[in-house]
Order: sequence, then structure tokens, then C-alpha cells
Amino acid sequence: MRLRELYASRPPGHWLVLLEKALGAIVMTGLAGLTAYFLVAHVHDPILFVFQGELREDPHDLLATWLLRQFPFFSTNRLITLEIAWSAWAVLLAAEAVGLALEKAWAEWLVLVETAAFIPLEVIELIQRATLLKGAALAINAAILAYLAWWQLHEHGRRLPAP
Repeated sequence: MRLRELYASRPPGHWLVLLEKALGAIVMTGLAGLTAYFLVAHVHDPILFVFQGELREDPHDLLATWLLRQFPFFSTNRLITLEIAWSAWAVLLAAEAVGLALEKAWAEWLVLVETAAFIPLEVIELIQRATLLKGAALAINAAILAYLAWWQLHEHGRRLPAP
């Protein structure tokens, strides 16, 4: 199948979901790799590790001191937990992206179920401590959920054999 035919075979919404999942897989893989580096290098305070030179020059650096207050010290167990979680999430997102790229129905259902499962947690997070990033994440995931639910209901009727 030519690239043009492949592109024309899917609506734009599928491409946006695919892009979001692929970029998410890349970011989670990067975070997992960074966490693995911190584990190997025995870095338990990554912000201090990154900004230590800057803080030597200016101990009152606003950005560095603000970041140090935002991010806690990470124990080895917490780093291992983060490594496992980010690696698992990267695998899930990559599987969703590949499945969507190959037009697999299971991938659409997997994205639908996975997105629906995390919406309540995102709402709770937003209620507890509202930020622009959390609001944007909730809006994007709600839009993906609505689109995929509509797509499954719409396409399901087409896929069923005539009685």
C-alpha cells in the first residue's frame, strides 16, 4: 500500500491519536532511560545533579531553587518503581501506536479502555491540585475518548455482516 493510500484510508482523528501515542511512547522511553541512568549513577536528587554548577555560581538562582522545592529526593526504591512504571507505560503506548498504524481493531479498543480507565484519576488530580497541564491532559484524553467511542460505534455498524 502506498503512503498516499494509507493516509487516505484513515480519518484525521486517527492520525492525531496515533501521533499522541507515538510521542508519548518516545517521552516515556526517554524518562525510563533517564531514570535508569540515575539508578546506575546513584543520583537521588536529579534536580540538584542538573543544577549543581549553576547553584555554585549563584546559590539564589530562582529557577534552580524553585525546582529543588518542587521535586523530592528519590530513594532507590522510588527510582526503581518509576523505572518500571515508565517502561511499562512506554510499552503500552508503543503497542497502541503500532496497532493504530496497522489499523488493528484491538488497538482502538485498547486505547479506548486505557483512556477511559485514567479519566477518573485525572479528574481527581485536577480537583486536588489544578494546573494548566493537568487540565490540558484531561481535555486531550476526553477528546480522544469521545472520538474513539464515536468511531467504534460508527464503524461497528459497518463491520457487522448484514442479517
